[in-house]
Amino acid sequence: MNLGIIGTNFISDRLIEACADLSQITIHSIYSRKMTTGTEFGAKYGVTRIYDDLEAFLSDPELDAVYIASPNYCHCSQTIAALNHGKHVLVEKPAASNKTELNQMIAAAEKKTRCPDGGNAFGLHSRLSVGERAAA
Repeated sequence: MNLGIIGTNFISDRLIEACADLSQITIHSIYSRKMTTGTEFGAKYGVTRIYDDLEAFLSDPELDAVYIASPNYCHCSQTIAALNHGKHVLVEKPAASNKTELNQMIAAAEKKTRCPDGGNAFGLHSRLSVGERAAA
């Protein structure tokens, strides 16, 4: 699976390091609001596909899934955009800024089911609290 990373902070470092031992996952590309930041981040891991244009990043036909670790206020719009491009999505906590955003994200995921087992293409981070899940 070709995984793209949105966000260049320490939590993205941790995910990439965790994926290092998984032969099924390749860190395919990085999206950052600033090309220089994305390029510096990608260089640490040998990733050369760097984008500062979200549409171009999500339009890459080789990209299968996206990990979203951007500022929290971006999670909803980036999740919905990725789902609309047919990408699987894993979003860092908090998944959304409020119940309305979370419901929009879940609704978009339900429309864009891609997983063979019938599950949706949107993963809430395992640390999402029971209260946040119930609010959905």
